[in-house]
Amino acid sequence: MERVSGRAFVEVRGLGRIHPGRGRDADTVVFEGLDLSIPAGQFVCVVGHSGCGKTTLLRALAGLDAPSAGEVLIEGEPVSGPGLDRGVVFQGNALLPWLTVLENVAFAVRSRWPKWSRDRVLGHSREHLARVGLGDAERRRPAELSGGMKQRVGIARSMR
Repeated sequence: MERVSGRAFVEVRGLGRIHPGRGRDADTVVFEGLDLSIPAGQFVCVVGHSGCGKTTLLRALAGLDAPSAGEVLIEGEPVSGPGLDRGVVFQGNALLPWLTVLENVAFAVRSRWPKWSRDRVLGHSREHLARVGLGDAERRRPAELSGGMKQRVGIARSMR
């Protein structure tokens, strides 16, 4: 198992998420006591039935939701909120419809690397579009893409 500084790249320790009940409704335990260790470079799938907590877990890993218990560490550092060191590809593509494919990716790259020149941002963006097989679609707008192509733009955008 590959480690970063003696630790897994992603560590989840005793993670729990409870949605508080409202009125007379009881609290809903989404999951509790979840432990997970992911080495750098490892490909991991989270599989389960609808409502079992897959998205809740991913939101905790991204820092979009705080856990009710436990902690998430990335490269040994606690995740306490969203950060530019992590990318999220949402189920709904969340592309900016008025921007081209290249501009959507460049927007994320500029957010991560604000001091980079325009040429460097565009070159980096084109490299990631090529990696997801969309190098020839950079001038298209999201409305001109298939659903799968939109997801690949999201993947390229998250590679920042």
